[in-house]
Amino acid sequence: MCIVIDANQGGNIGRADQPHVKVLLKWIDDGGRVATGGKLEEELNKVGRMNGLLSEWQRAGRLYRVSKQKIEARVAKLGAVCKSNDKHVIALTIEAKAKIVFTADAELISDLKNREILDFKCRIFKGNDRSPGRVEHLKALLANSDCP
Repeated sequence: MCIVIDANQGGNIGRADQPHVKVLLKWIDDGGRVATGGKLEEELNKVGRMNGLLSEWQRAGRLYRVSKQKIEARVAKLGAVCKSNDKHVIALTIEAKAKIVFTADAELISDLKNREILDFKCRIFKGNDRSPGRVEHLKALLANSDCP
């Protein structure tokens, strides 16, 4: 099970009082994995308590790292088709075969839904709707997420 956490949501991970964050952290504790690598990992290490969490998840075997070289090679293949400035996040998603991305970036979301860019269905969790129904939706998304 694998999720990509965009840097724009990394700060929310430190807010364990949020219902959706509790669900995500429990899922990771129960065996879920976070895909990271390259530029995104560098960005996440600068956000709130993400640096400590990434280290903790690495020790616990909950981190799936994709090499910087693989991500950069995939970024080069993406060319100019992307609208967002997050080719590195898209490249990581493709290389990790992550089916869920936690982001609130509208242009990145548009790119992730573009079948010319991603040839598999990627679910988006925005984290900005904290209603009970959305929390249950996140649980269902996480239950069906795969990671190598």
